Amino acid sequence: MAKKIRRKKKILKSVLKMREKRANKRQLNIDIDKWKSDVKIRDGFTCQLCNKTILDNKSMHVHHIVPNVFNYKNLKSDIQNGILLCPYCHKWAPYSPHMNSILFAEWLKINRTEIYYYLLGKMGATEFNMGKVHEPVIEQLSPGSYDEVVKT
Repeated sequence: MAKKIRRKKKILKSVLKMREKRANKRQLNIDIDKWKSDVKIRDGFTCQLCNKTILDNKSMHVHHIVPNVFNYKNLKSDIQNGILLCPYCHKWAPYSPHMNSILFAEWLKINRTEIYYYLLGKMGATEFNMGKVHEPVIEQLSPGSYDEVVKT
């Protein structure tokens, strides 16, 4: 009799866990849908690489600039971490984030500077490794002291 009760409790516990996971997944889908919608509106339903207006909802690719893996899950629903692209620019264009992430990062740095530095800041980049060291600071460094600053 005690075994049956323990078994029923175990089954009930697993059912409750499964329901909680489903509820969390539904909430996550709602959050992602809102994020996509916000990015589309912010970018004016226009591909940010080729400036083509995208009228068909299926042809709108909202891309995470920083992948939502590793330590950056906090950026998953951050509107600054999204960019609207047409299918061609998303997957196959020379500046495509999937074909050449380095060129895409350079494009982002030049054309969407505020987003580029915002995301670097969120990822824990410092002013030195973000390339934002001001010229007067560099001039104040004596020969060889730059290496000391970088080491610290």
